[in-house]
Amino acid sequence: MTCLSPGFAAVRFEPTAVGGIASCSGTVHTPRGTIAVSWRRETGGELTGEIHVPEGVEVVVAGVAARVRRGGESLEAQSERSGSR
Repeated sequence: MTCLSPGFAAVRFEPTAVGGIASCSGTVHTPRGTIAVSWRRETGGELTGEIHVPEGVEVVVAGVAARVRRGGESLEAQSERSGSR
């Protein structure tokens, strides 16, 4: 995850699998609240992930099929591949 604007108002979720790592998860404590991310490599090699962010945080997803949750609500992921943000 990359911070895109001051105070984590916007973040990019773009996991990169290296070596034999099949999954990863973690949390980041920000001024807006805790952000939790996880991803895993599926059998066919595709990466899938999930990111939970506090209210008021914009999420851009790149390179992964991801479920985005903001404050307990599921959202449509905004993908850089489609050019939207």
